[in-house]
Amino acid sequence: MEKDMKKRVLFLSEQQKKEYLGGAKARKDIDLILKQLGYKEIICRPCRDFSSPKNVINSLYSIQVNWIKIKRIIRDNDILVIQYPFGKYDVNDRQIAKIKKTKKVDFIAIIHDLPSIQDKTADKLEEIKLLKKFDIVICHNKKMLEVLKELGIDNNKLVCLEIFDYLCNEDIKARVSKDDGITVAGNLSSSKAGYIYKLLDKCNEENIIFNLYGPNFERDNESSYNGSLPPEELIKKIKGSYGLIWDGDSLELCNGTFGEYQKINNPHRVSMNLAAKMPILIWKEAALKDFVIDNNIGVAIDSLKNIKDILNSIKDSDYDIMRDNLESVSKKIRSGYYTKKAINEAILKLEGEKNGKV
Repeated sequence: MEKDMKKRVLFLSEQQKKEYLGGAKARKDIDLILKQLGYKEIICRPCRDFSSPKNVINSLYSIQVNWIKIKRIIRDNDILVIQYPFGKYDVNDRQIAKIKKTKKVDFIAIIHDLPSIQDKTADKLEEIKLLKKFDIVICHNKKMLEVLKELGIDNNKLVCLEIFDYLCNEDIKARVSKDDGITVAGNLSSSKAGYIYKLLDKCNEENIIFNLYGPNFERDNESSYNGSLPPEELIKKIKGSYGLIWDGDSLELCNGTFGEYQKINNPHRVSMNLAAKMPILIWKEAALKDFVIDNNIGVAIDSLKNIKDILNSIKDSDYDIMRDNLESVSKKIRSGYYTKKAINEAILKLEGEKNGKV
């Protein structure tokens, strides 16, 4: 997969703090993949922290510094890839518009989150206004694509990622047995994943192995908890037969802000589980359910109240098939296949527009 030789492709790389959550690795991996494709890196200051007055001031200053640097480097016929969100909507909207007035530059957005839909912390009209400024928007999946279309984004501008990659150079061993329990890796805060504590009690009562990894665990002396590990270590050390993808405080369905968001979102922890060759248990209304079922690498479930029956209903032969199917899916995810495919499609769309083919 080669880059467009007629145009120079650049990408913004935001300096990151060390984090053990998947979001930081998702951005870092995309940076590495774009480097592998031979694209030029523009290193930018962090500008997404608006959690306190001091951080707001720092982020606003960083946004201005970043755009000064971008405008100094960018030139006619360039393509600029931006991982989204990036800074403040109104500032980015104005800066992209200014560049487009003076230079022939195409902008590609790779969406990580949609804050106006995810947690309602952003103005939806402002967010869509900014996204419309991009020439191509790489979104998570078909469900997110449909939402963006309904909000006014031109279908010709939209490309589906399918699933986030999770880079890992080392080979990963296949799961040995379907009897090693279920695993949750991610933010274990009760405000995001309150269901965990109810499910933990249920698993203890029903003798189901439950493996937990991640920050913000709220119980002491719990044998199921394995600590919080860096993403590069987690993929190699994670235990269990199934990765559980669930959010909210209910065992009956994914609910709350994060649960509802699963209907259009690609949780990065799905990629981690699949990269680790771990079949998935996923909510039947989650957007990634289609990817899991189409590739036969997991099971769609409607509730966790009958988790023991669900696990008992999976035959050894069915588990073996899922495990075999994961060999190719895991390899693709660990090598950056899906990001490369989406970027290639985005650039082909831009070429088609210039040639009047779209």
